Amino acid sequence: LAWLRYANDEAIDYFSQALSLIPEEEMQKRFEILKKREEIYHRQGARELQQKDLDTMRELSESIDIQSQAYAILRQAKFHESISEYEIASEEAQKAIALAREAKDQHSEILGYHLLGLLQCRVFDFDNSLINFNKALQLCGEIGDRQQEGNVFNNIGFVYDELGDYEKTKNYYQQSLEIAREIGDPLLEARTLNNLGLI
Repeated sequence: LAWLRYANDEAIDYFSQALSLIPEEEMQKRFEILKKREEIYHRQGARELQQKDLDTMRELSESIDIQSQAYAILRQAKFHESISEYEIASEEAQKAIALAREAKDQHSEILGYHLLGLLQCRVFDFDNSLINFNKALQLCGEIGDRQQEGNVFNNIGFVYDELGDYEKTKNYYQQSLEIAREIGDPLLEARTLNNLGLI
């Protein structure tokens, strides 16, 4: 698939053609395609096009279900993070967490707590960052989400590095590295090895 091969322009063209063929009333199908196209715009840094898709996703989600609403708001929070609007991003992340909890969507709840923790790192609020990372970790354990668990361990390691606690830093990076190798995630493994080398 083009979007998995990072053939971004090709994928955008395919998704745009698909959207033009799907009737307006088939909202769920349109939402799923928009999710993929918005992710590509995010990777490309095409912020105006990304925001347009996010607006459409948010509108559609209100007619689909709470889980879709949580996803759309979470992606909006990521958008605000990418343009350094951390306060707005945090507000959106908290809205997404509340909706995810209502929908019993633990995966989105994990992503919400993780993003909130990252945003708090951006403004050096490390105490609250750790609180939210640990909430994400607890949920990862409950549903067995090893990939997100590895990502969260990595970011907790970063927090302790910033705090100057290098023993805890190394411990969390090692846990992240073990998970990366267990699940075969080369990007997480490379990032964690790099972080270990910087201690």
